Amino acid sequence: MKLHERIDAIRESKGITQTHVARVCGRNPQWYYDIKTGHSTIKAEDLPNIAKALGVDMSVFFDKKLSVTKNNEKQAI
Repeated sequence: MKLHERIDAIRESKGITQTHVARVCGRNPQWYYDIKTGHSTIKAEDLPNIAKALGVDMSVFFDKKLSVTKNNEKQAI
């Protein structure tokens, strides 16, 4: 799974909007859409803010066995 796919899967599993992630990162929603669709690359300096917006540690973006919790229920992505 590509990085932008992991980020979006986490976002969706937590019920977080694209707009929320963009705003926490100081960007507009189009920025997130471009990342989500793979039309724009994710800059390393954006990763801490993306992790903050999603409420996760940055390491989950690179963990081969990615799982997140939603309502205390583990889900494999």
